[in-house]
Amino acid sequence: MLAKKLTNTIIKNILLYNINDLDVDLYILGRPWLSSDDFKINIPEITDVLEQQVGKEISSLKNYSEKYYKLKDYDYKNISIDNYGEPVLDKNNNLIGYKISNVEYASVETYYNDDNLLCNKISIKELDKVGLKFLNEPIDSWLDIRTEFGYIRELNNTKYFYDKKNNLINVEIKYNQPQFPVYSMDSNLNNKIGTLDLETYGTNSGLGFHEVYAAGFAIKDKTELYYIERGETSGQFINRFFYNILMNNDLNGYTLYAHNLGRFDSVFIINSLIVNKDFTLTPVWKDNTILSLTIKYLSTEIILLDSLQLIPGSLENILESFKCKIKKIFFLIKQWIKIHYFILVKNQIKSFTVIYQIKNI
Repeated sequence: MLAKKLTNTIIKNILLYNINDLDVDLYILGRPWLSSDDFKINIPEITDVLEQQVGKEISSLKNYSEKYYKLKDYDYKNISIDNYGEPVLDKNNNLIGYKISNVEYASVETYYNDDNLLCNKISIKELDKVGLKFLNEPIDSWLDIRTEFGYIRELNNTKYFYDKKNNLINVEIKYNQPQFPVYSMDSNLNNKIGTLDLETYGTNSGLGFHEVYAAGFAIKDKTELYYIERGETSGQFINRFFYNILMNNDLNGYTLYAHNLGRFDSVFIINSLIVNKDFTLTPVWKDNTILSLTIKYLSTEIILLDSLQLIPGSLENILESFKCKIKKIFFLIKQWIKIHYFILVKNQIKSFTVIYQIKNI
C-alpha cells in the first residue's frame, strides 16, 4: 500500500509540474530509490520497485537494531571510570596503571578539558612485568569524561553514556548520510559588474514626495557621479544619466547592482525612462517587487539587479558585519536644491520654500 501511494504521488507531481520523467531520480532521506531508468518502465512495475525498496528499508532498520545491541555489548563495557582494575604499583608504591587481564593493562592520563570536566585518557597496553614498563603502541584507547549525571565514554567514534551507578543509558553513533549527487556545471567569471545608486530629496513641503538630485555608478577603476542642473527636472536628469551610461559601448553587457532597486530606485528609473522611446525596458517582477531591470539603448544593454535580494540590510550595517575596510560614502550636493521649512505665525502654520546653492554638504 505504501508503495502504491508513493507511485501515485510521484506520477501526480510529474504531471503537475510538467517534468520529463526521463530526467527524474527519486531520493528518500538522501538514499537513491528510483533512477531515471526506472521511469521508463510501466506504472505497475514502478510500484514493484518501490515495494522492493520499502522491504530493503525495513530490513535495514532491523539490521540497525541488531547493530545497536552489538554496540552495547562492546569490550571493556564492565570497566567503569571509578574502577579500571587492580592497581599496579612500582617499587616505590607509585601508581603505574591498572590490570585489566593477564595481558592487558590500562594507562591513565588525567586532565581537565575546556569545560572544566575531568577527563581520563585510557590506553590499553602490554606491560613488562619485570621492568614495570608499558610496551609498544596501545592496543586500544578511549576517553572517559566525568559529567554531572555520570560519565561519557568516547570509543571508536561512538559515545557511551553512563549514569552514576555505571549503568549504560544511551549510545550515540555518527550517522553518515549519503550525499545528494552534485553535477558539475560550466561557470565563467563575470568581470562586467558594478554598482549604481540614486540620491533623492523630499519635495512638496515634506509630504513624502521625492526627486532625484544625484546619481552615480562604479565599475572596476572607474566611478562617475552626476548632479541635477538648475532648471532640470528629476526625470530629465535621470534620462541624461542613463544616456551617459548607455552611449558608452564599453559598458555593454554590464550588470550593475542597486541596493533596494525593487522598491526604490526602479520607481524613478521606470517612471522617467518609460516615456522615452530611445530606451527599451525589460523588468522581471516577483511579488510586486522588481528583481532585475534590463535597459537597452541602440546596441548597448545593461542589467540592473537588486543587491538587497542577495544581502538584506542597510549598506552601512552590511559593511560593518563583513568587517569591510571601506565605509559608506555620501553624495556631495553641488547644485541648486529646494529646502522646505515651517514657521508658526499667529497660531497659523506657514510653509516656505527656499532655493539654495550649496557647494558641499
